[in-house]
Amino acid sequence: MNLKRSLAAPTFAFSLCFMAAACGGDDKSAAPTPTPSVSESSPCVLGALTLVAKDIDFDKSCLIAPANQPITITMDNKDAGIPHNFAIYPDLRSSAALFKGENVLGPVVKAYKVPALAAGEYHFRCDIHPRQMQGDFVVE
Repeated sequence: MNLKRSLAAPTFAFSLCFMAAACGGDDKSAAPTPTPSVSESSPCVLGALTLVAKDIDFDKSCLIAPANQPITITMDNKDAGIPHNFAIYPDLRSSAALFKGENVLGPVVKAYKVPALAAGEYHFRCDIHPRQMQGDFVVE
């Protein structure tokens, strides 16, 4: 009986150590992989100044336009029966628009004629859905 007790304690201790090692490893490969942010997956590049409005969202979160010359922003509102517009503001919190386009009921394609803007960083949004439909407007 004493032999059983003397073997039981080390066996129990070994079992606990084995289970702890199996459950609480230092395996860093299991760490979650961060998902890229919108800015990483959709870089702001100079190109066609077009936006698609669909499902109360713009397809781009950043536009680049040339400085000191009038531009045309084309918005394709694919949301049937839902109005959207395009407006440019000095920054995210501003309520004084530098340009405010008319509201258009989808589906429709609207070309907004924007006067020349000085080089700088601005903010664009749909005034009807400002939290869901917005982005950076870079003029360079």
